[in-house]
Amino acid sequence: MKKNIILKTLVLTTAFLGTVGVKANTIEPEGIHPCRVMPPLVCDSNEKFFTGVMTEKYPDGAVRGTSDFKEGLPDGMLKTFYPNGALETQTIYKAGKENGVSKAYYENGALKVEVVFEDGKQKGMIKAYWENGRLMAEGEQNNRVPTGPQKAYFKNGQLMAETNFKDGKKHGKFLEYYENGKVTGIDIDLAKLIAARLNKKLIIEEMEFDAIISALQSGKADLGISGISATPDRMKNIDFTLPYALSKQVIIVRSQKTTGTVRRSLATQFRHDFIEDARWKYLATGLKHTLVITALAVLIGILLGGSIAVIRVSHDKNGSFPVLNFFCRVYLAVIRGTPVMIQLLIMYYVIFSALNVNKILVAVMAFGINSAAYIAEIIRSGILSVDHGQTEAGRSLGFSFSQTMRFIVLPQALKNALPSLANEFIALIKETSICGYIGLMDLTRGGDVIRSITYDAFLPLSAVALIYLTLILVLTGSVAKLEKRLKRNER
Repeated sequence: MKKNIILKTLVLTTAFLGTVGVKANTIEPEGIHPCRVMPPLVCDSNEKFFTGVMTEKYPDGAVRGTSDFKEGLPDGMLKTFYPNGALETQTIYKAGKENGVSKAYYENGALKVEVVFEDGKQKGMIKAYWENGRLMAEGEQNNRVPTGPQKAYFKNGQLMAETNFKDGKKHGKFLEYYENGKVTGIDIDLAKLIAARLNKKLIIEEMEFDAIISALQSGKADLGISGISATPDRMKNIDFTLPYALSKQVIIVRSQKTTGTVRRSLATQFRHDFIEDARWKYLATGLKHTLVITALAVLIGILLGGSIAVIRVSHDKNGSFPVLNFFCRVYLAVIRGTPVMIQLLIMYYVIFSALNVNKILVAVMAFGINSAAYIAEIIRSGILSVDHGQTEAGRSLGFSFSQTMRFIVLPQALKNALPSLANEFIALIKETSICGYIGLMDLTRGGDVIRSITYDAFLPLSAVALIYLTLILVLTGSVAKLEKRLKRNER
């Protein structure tokens, strides 16, 4: 479908200009009648090959077209005019065949189309323009067969669509792919065209394929565009357009011709995967998002989890906060009893379905709430590990229950729970790898993007694993130093 969008104007205008010369061959000048010969030869009344200028007129006498002939064949300039006298087309002929640049104009005189001909065949670049003078479409063709990139533009000059052809067939990247850090392809070009027709601003949201239908149902997306099959079950929930592209299913196998021969050195493969087109930026962006989400989620988890732990311990020891304790128990049961991915999807597609909330904020809240449930039980176990005599000693010194918890019990509880808290933080870093389900570029998705571009799995996945491992080792080492420092007073 996109091929038609790009080339429709080009093909029509090329065909129009190509027929101008044929029409001129049948022009009958005043007082002269063609002799009985086969076209394109034109003869005068004396049955001699006509040489001169032939003129065609509108009924009101205005000149409609002029053409130069030499020995019965178009040779020179052929022009047609609008009824108001403005130039409509001009074509250069040599010995009956188009040669040079043929042009067509709007009635206001602005250039409409220009095509290059050589020995009667269209060859080279063809261009079409909007009435405001901006480029509408351009593409290289050889005898009306598209070759190379074919581009179409909006009236404001912005690129609308681009398709690469080779020998008249689409060649290279097709539906959607990454280029210069952005998603592009025919699907994206089609989305741009739809947005332009509706006079809407287009925002491209990247997400996992499984999340597209959920995004439509929740209102997070206005349209989903990808290789989506219109199955009966899907048609019950969403509307499909008519197919705009047909694809073929194939099975791929390892080629015996290339086995053992197409192998790149590690340095070459590294350069191809990460250096070319600055693909390392996908990992950098994903790492930044992973660290931000983890840090803020940990902060929420500690504050919320610590509060829940204190409420539960207080209820267990003196029966206070019965209502809050009930809600805390329900919260812990629900959060720990459901997968974090489901919680993330519910947070994005259900809770925030009507709000345009930043995806990072959604991820922070989802992971923070999930982590708080585990941190609450870790801190609670840490509090219970502190000898009860510590609480009694604090109360005997005149501290209230809250003061005893804050100044005596909690510091010791956190020290005891530090290894378990570190394990929770490590798990949280790795859990952020599911952010791609809401279209957020995390570290894992960054590696997946590189893998989809280069079709190489080893280096991108190895790089992602190495980065995760480095983060975990740094965190583990930092916690170990902190734990060692807190135990100095025990010697």
